[in-house]
Amino acid sequence: MSSFISRVGITLSILVIISISLSALPVVTFEAGSAPGFNPTTSGGSIAINNQFAASHGVTFSGTGADPILIIKGGTSGTIAFCGPTCNNTSNFVNLSTFMLMANSNSLTINYLSPVAQSLGSIIDIETTENATFTAFDASNNVLASQTINSSTPGAGEGSSVQWDLNTGINNIVRVEVTGNLGGHAFDDIVGLEATVPEPSSLALLFLGIFALGGRRFLKK
Repeated sequence: MSSFISRVGITLSILVIISISLSALPVVTFEAGSAPGFNPTTSGGSIAINNQFAASHGVTFSGTGADPILIIKGGTSGTIAFCGPTCNNTSNFVNLSTFMLMANSNSLTINYLSPVAQSLGSIIDIETTENATFTAFDASNNVLASQTINSSTPGAGEGSSVQWDLNTGINNIVRVEVTGNLGGHAFDDIVGLEATVPEPSSLALLFLGIFALGGRRFLKK
């Protein structure tokens, strides 16, 4: 019987691990209408981005000394243009969104209002000697994961986007700090994923079911 109980414990542990899944928060696209009251236009001036996506997406943005700003593909008079007529490879920029985020200094911080297990997003236009390092921190300021993207990263290049992916498997990421030579790069499609586990009551029923089946087998012996 003791060996059976041991096997049940191992089986239950495996089932709990398998049952953990990831639930995505809404993706921050920075497009008009992507958050309540967020309606930038292509003819407006630069807009500081900080807490506009807090209530709807569970994320805020900040930078050292200055908040990041909204940028516009191509751009028009009175806007911050991203890849204007002088781009080296304008064909790559055709598929970009209209609005994106740009750091207003050499740092960008993505703050998750509730801890997440995974942080994803795209950085655009990493080329030549440029680089960006993404570092995930927990609430105690411990480093959880880090990823550096440079011109050697597959998919990097003029006007191209590369995805960062910081994954710890449990909900402990409260912020991601981006450092490097960030001028001239855009960020888009930022999202956090939360790990979810079965409710305790569901696990209890599962355990009782496994135990009952095993006990029945034991009695038959």
